[in-house]
Amino acid sequence: MHCSVFIATSADGFIATPEGDVDWLYSAGDQSADLGDHQDMGFNQFIKTVDCIVMAANVWRRSPPCS
Repeated sequence: MHCSVFIATSADGFIATPEGDVDWLYSAGDQSADLGDHQDMGFNQFIKTVDCIVMAANVWRRSPPCS
């Protein structure tokens, strides 16, 4: 079995804000930064290798559907 972790956390180590929001996940911090061909920061390539996702319930409820 192979396990991988691809996680986004804030500087204080949390995923959601104290109010439960995860809106910050939809931006890459510095909106003017030139990420070139890596706008998704490697997520699309990574997700192609995933068979199962484990996610906290509150994050799952607030996340857009995966396609």
